[in-house]
Amino acid sequence: MIETLQAQEIETLLDNVDDGTTILSLDCFDTLVWRNVNMPTDVFYDLDIPDCSMEMRVLAEKRARKALAFETQKHEVTVEDIYANLFRGANEQQIASYVAKELAAEAMHCFAFKPVVNLITAAKNRGMKVIIVSDTYLPEPLLRQLITDAAGQEVIDDIDDVFCSCEYGVNKASGLFEHVLSELDVEPKTIVHLGDNKVADH
Repeated sequence: MIETLQAQEIETLLDNVDDGTTILSLDCFDTLVWRNVNMPTDVFYDLDIPDCSMEMRVLAEKRARKALAFETQKHEVTVEDIYANLFRGANEQQIASYVAKELAAEAMHCFAFKPVVNLITAAKNRGMKVIIVSDTYLPEPLLRQLITDAAGQEVIDDIDDVFCSCEYGVNKASGLFEHVLSELDVEPKTIVHLGDNKVADH
């Protein structure tokens, strides 16, 4: 089992897997999609939302997670939950507009990591399924849109399934992969996964 790779080794990852490995699983952020900022929260400086500073956006997420944990014992909120917490009187249309502005800010700073894009191409050439498994507050349609904005339509067209922690109420380290295996109806040995965080991805 390969536990660590250098960036220049990513494109040849599949050279070391056997024919029984039929699925390439990828983390999203800091694996396929990178941000050109020091910290992910730096993106929030570019939110074009009145009365919403970077600090307020960060605090709203913390409050939303605490409220969800109190009510359900879960911690994986959606971006809609975050803005509903930040703007308590906002209706669904207003929240959708705030979410769209956050996605626009993210898109300004996100880009696809070329070695991983090439790895996706190599996987499809081998007839493999490609999936994204991400700890994120973006539900699948929004994460797909962000990947499209960052990496292009050709890349998102090669991604078969997207699994987002906020839609399952559990992150990767706490059991998201169990849902992945169940929904795909496969054994763990059929998947090779690439990510940047040993706690979450290993």
